[in-house]
Amino acid sequence: MPFRLDLLRHGDAVAAGQDGDAARSLSSNGRRDVARIAEEFARQGWRPDRVFVSPLRRAQETAAILLARIDPPVDPETLRELVPDYPASSVVSALVERAAAGHVLLIGHQPLLGQLAALLSGDPETAFPPAGLTRIALADGLVAGEGRIELRLHPRELP
Repeated sequence: MPFRLDLLRHGDAVAAGQDGDAARSLSSNGRRDVARIAEEFARQGWRPDRVFVSPLRRAQETAAILLARIDPPVDPETLRELVPDYPASSVVSALVERAAAGHVLLIGHQPLLGQLAALLSGDPETAFPPAGLTRIALADGLVAGEGRIELRLHPRELP
């Protein structure tokens, strides 16, 4: 079954404070960039079937901004394997376990998203800028090395 996977890095975040990295929120630039991506997707009628989000605050805030513009709404699912300390193979296993199919959006962090894109596409690992998105098409589901990069999008490239 064809599978389309959108990988979105959270927007730019403020520096870690006394509450640590997990509590970092989006900066004003980060909120603006995510809103630009959301507006473009809304214009295109973009709507994933499922959305999985890292439990870290900046990823949750990114999801809230993005998903507020989707109609009908999609409820995000928190996926602990999207925390940057997990290996990319753990994300794949978690998605398989949850029977993720169709069009799926993951909102997470670097370097994990770059490693996941490399694992699935067989391409060299690349960095994701804040609020950067990569779309991977997988003809036979989540098979390592079988994906094809269809799109790389940075919010600053939008009109």
